[in-house]
Amino acid sequence: SLFGAVMCFLMMFQMSPLYAVIAIIVMALIHLALSRAGERDNSLTAIFQGVIFQLTRHLHVAAQKSYASTHAKDWRPSFIMVSEDTFDRISALDFLRWVSHRYGFSTLIHFIPGMLSRETTKISRQMLGRLIEMTASSRASVFVDTVVSPTYKTALAQMMQVAGISGLENNSILFELPQDKPDSIARVVESCRIIAGLDMNICILRSSPRRFGYRRQIHVWITQDDENNASLMILLAFIIAGHPEWKDCEISVFAS
Repeated sequence: SLFGAVMCFLMMFQMSPLYAVIAIIVMALIHLALSRAGERDNSLTAIFQGVIFQLTRHLHVAAQKSYASTHAKDWRPSFIMVSEDTFDRISALDFLRWVSHRYGFSTLIHFIPGMLSRETTKISRQMLGRLIEMTASSRASVFVDTVVSPTYKTALAQMMQVAGISGLENNSILFELPQDKPDSIARVVESCRIIAGLDMNICILRSSPRRFGYRRQIHVWITQDDENNASLMILLAFIIAGHPEWKDCEISVFAS
């Protein structure tokens, strides 16, 4: 069973951590070799995939059980975003992959307007394939998925009830406000009103063709109305600065 396999690995680490690590590396190399050789139907590859899926499930369940007693002491951002402009702009994906590089978790949901049917299901699967390719090419540790819903409001309401990829609940949400689409302000305001009563951190990303410039400076502007948000703003700045693309950047805090 999976539990027995996990216990065997733990016993191996207790007896000889070096040989345990070597065994895991050898198993991973075998799996990569079989995958690259195109032997997708190989039974050994299927066994590895099954073990990984089962282990992930058990880890999610264990994390969910322990969350109630530890989330106050070990808080970390778990972002979710619902957007229908995923393939038009990548600023939001950049932000999510920076947040989830080391410390946080991110989920990007591509919204497909319409009713659920065989045709929209086929489209959603095609879109999901494109999303996976996009995150793979950018090396983003972002979980992606699609949702088919009549309106953006209903899609947002549906996704707010879905557990995060980490097995923990999503505690933050990201909305994008493109500079070249001022008419999107009304949607963002309406969405914020929906989320306001859900005890979630709301972040609005103002995107532009300049994207994030040279990624050498992060400015945190704190006003007298940001007393409750100041800690989160500074924490997000340090989390983003931990990504290699923001190496040697300077964080400046301005208060007014």
